[in-house]
Amino acid sequence: DQAAQHARREKGELLGQRMMEVYPGIEDTPLFEVLARCMATRTAARMPNEFVYPDGAKAWFELRVQPVPEGLFIMSLDITERKRAEAELHLQSAALNSADNAIVITDRAGVIEWANPAFTRLTGYTFAEVIGKNPRLLKSGRHEPAFYQSLWETILSGQVWRGETVNRRKDGSFYTENQTIAPVMDESGAITHFVAIKEDITERLQLQTQLHQAQKMGALGQLAGGVAHDFNNLITIIQ
Repeated sequence: DQAAQHARREKGELLGQRMMEVYPGIEDTPLFEVLARCMATRTAARMPNEFVYPDGAKAWFELRVQPVPEGLFIMSLDITERKRAEAELHLQSAALNSADNAIVITDRAGVIEWANPAFTRLTGYTFAEVIGKNPRLLKSGRHEPAFYQSLWETILSGQVWRGETVNRRKDGSFYTENQTIAPVMDESGAITHFVAIKEDITERLQLQTQLHQAQKMGALGQLAGGVAHDFNNLITIIQ
């Protein structure tokens, strides 16, 4: 029944048919090379095989080949959903690794389980140096204990924490990051992990400070100019 379902044919239509008649295009796959080797060496084998149906639909099957006295016994397992899940995970992993912002995943206790390359560029610590460590190795000493206590109370309650944090790089230099920490929950709603997304805003804050200073100096210049103008008017009146 499963073989007929995989072939999208009635079971009676399969009996007496050659495999290439049941599965059009299968002769273009490595399957027959594997079958010939199993037959010649009398050894078992397994292989994934992508099959394209005549209507263009695709499916993945894991073929398990076992020699028997009469020939070969072939068992086909539909692994299409598994392949799709693997492809989705690969895409997600590639996206996280290529992200410009630093991303860190910790367990519920805060132990780092994964970090992307952007984390290394931001902090100077490699993945090998932080795996199994706590993010406290980045502490700058510029925040009171109450700051971190509030952070932990927020995420342990299942809420997302957002805020600015001053941290210390591996080389000892300080930087400011805009950080978002979100809890990850299992099917029962229990928190299992935390995901932190970190954006370096050090340069932006420096530019804002410079702009503020420039605006302040401009305002002082305008004030001084106004005072000088009034003083000149006063001198004119006195003269």
